[in-house]
Amino acid sequence: MAITYRPNDEVTKELERLKGRLNINTSTKLIDFLILEYQKTQTEISNLKADNYRLDNSLDDKIEAINDFKQAFENLIK
Repeated sequence: MAITYRPNDEVTKELERLKGRLNINTSTKLIDFLILEYQKTQTEISNLKADNYRLDNSLDDKIEAINDFKQAFENLIK
């Protein structure tokens, strides 16, 4: 299936930058690469968000435990 794509100057500049950065010779290969990598990247982002949520909850639990310990210590020294 042939697709004719005529990007504007801003998109052309970004395509050229990405081709150089990723060492890909043609815009078509670059677009193919980006399409195939998209879902992998979305999955990775989702996993990192889940890890961040889990770690944030763990941090909250530890802060709560520290505050409980501090309160108990303050009660002890009164």
